[in-house]
Amino acid sequence: MIDRIRKYDRDETVFFISAAYYLTYLKNSINRIDKAKVLYYNFLNTQKLLPLDYSFTKPLRTVSAVLLNGEKAAGMRRVKNLLTASDNCEALAELKRTYPQMKVHLYQMAGLNLDFWKPVMSKNESRALLGIALSKFVIVLSQRLVPEYQIDRFLEVINRLNTGREFVCYITGHGLPDYEAYLHKLASDYRLEDKVCFVGYVSDEELRNYFIAADLFATTARMFAGSTGAEKCMAIGTPILHVTMGSTYEILKTHNAGVFIDPENYDDWASKLSEIIDGEKVHTVPREIVEDLFSPEKTADDLHNAIMNLRA
Repeated sequence: MIDRIRKYDRDETVFFISAAYYLTYLKNSINRIDKAKVLYYNFLNTQKLLPLDYSFTKPLRTVSAVLLNGEKAAGMRRVKNLLTASDNCEALAELKRTYPQMKVHLYQMAGLNLDFWKPVMSKNESRALLGIALSKFVIVLSQRLVPEYQIDRFLEVINRLNTGREFVCYITGHGLPDYEAYLHKLASDYRLEDKVCFVGYVSDEELRNYFIAADLFATTARMFAGSTGAEKCMAIGTPILHVTMGSTYEILKTHNAGVFIDPENYDDWASKLSEIIDGEKVHTVPREIVEDLFSPEKTADDLHNAIMNLRA
């Protein structure tokens, strides 16, 4: 690898490297770059690039955070050009203050196959295929079943909803076996068998059917860079309930679409969900805007422009 780097280490070359580099051989390789430009790519939440918080009341955790922060800072001080999504404006501003040498290039997180992610049938047709009653309000969550996505908190909120309409929540995806078992037990303890259905892995075709059938797509993560599920629902035209973070939140907010919830204010979740189920309208992003934002060409253009700016 070092030989290859030396071969292409020229003024007109741009090396594309993950900003979250931790492997020794990768660090050593980067240190051999002399003439070429380096574009660091961040595929995580921008917050992850900032120093970790710590509390002196937890000595071991504090020592670990201090060591990790030192290692992270040493790497980030080398970053002159960062390619990242606009997923957290406050964290991005803090990152620029912390590392003033850094120039930030923005990109759209992921392109979509827009020929596939579109409403290929009516809501009634999709519900007939899935066996869902037309009278029910349908909520869909689609993500990995891991603690960061707070499905357990969502179940707690579902358990205490008081609305005038019958509803059902479909949850797709798998995760850590112990956490999945915990979620299933929680749903059973709350007696949510008629309100929550874990459907596990589904194909893209089935997932598209659920998104078309849904009255609402919900995402409840504590921290992430954005939701690909929300992107797909924007393309299909499904209303979205979204936490106040991530690139998809920024897009929805810009276009006066979606309904937003604080990621750790569970009373807020219950209030907003009840209002939506009982009839509050949730605006969506027009399809033509989605096509402009999420086309593979747009993602490629963002990367191409960043590379060309470095080579200029």
